[in-house]
Amino acid sequence: MVPKLVQTCSGQKISSFACGDLISDFIEQYFKATGKPFFETYLSAIKNNTRTDGKTIGESSLILLEDDHTILFAPKAQISEWELQLMPKTACGNILEADSQMRHSLDRAILTAVKTLESLGVQMVTTIEFSKRFDSKNCDQRLLYSFIPRLPHAPATFSEAQLRWISGCFPEDFAHACRRVIKNFK
Repeated sequence: MVPKLVQTCSGQKISSFACGDLISDFIEQYFKATGKPFFETYLSAIKNNTRTDGKTIGESSLILLEDDHTILFAPKAQISEWELQLMPKTACGNILEADSQMRHSLDRAILTAVKTLESLGVQMVTTIEFSKRFDSKNCDQRLLYSFIPRLPHAPATFSEAQLRWISGCFPEDFAHACRRVIKNFK
């Protein structure tokens, strides 16, 4: 709900900023460089993942939960250990574009993400919603949620805010551990 313009203390109107703007800028650059839509490519990469360690043994899937509308997964390049991401599988850039089925799917996946992390010992989860602006005409930008846990053994700072990439395990192994936890929810 970020307005297009905000007023400074001096009365000057300037452009506002939302974290989804970073994604908007990136997907525009990605399309110019490759001629391909980013989120379709990202979804394909998630579904066709190969192990980070290059081994052919062990699980290679990053996907924790998937239905007709959304996909919950462990991202390959985590900004914090045990990060999870959630996104629509179809064009849906913000919550206003989500129909009731998409909202139900998002709600279910958000609950699953938080319960999974909590079951693994996470004490707090920072959730960031990266959405496109309501007035954007870009059909490629998708709603994206990032679940960034605060782990008991982590330093007393938010490393993700400093853009430090810290990970003590391969994302494929973390996704496998999460799927094992999710099986107990049913």
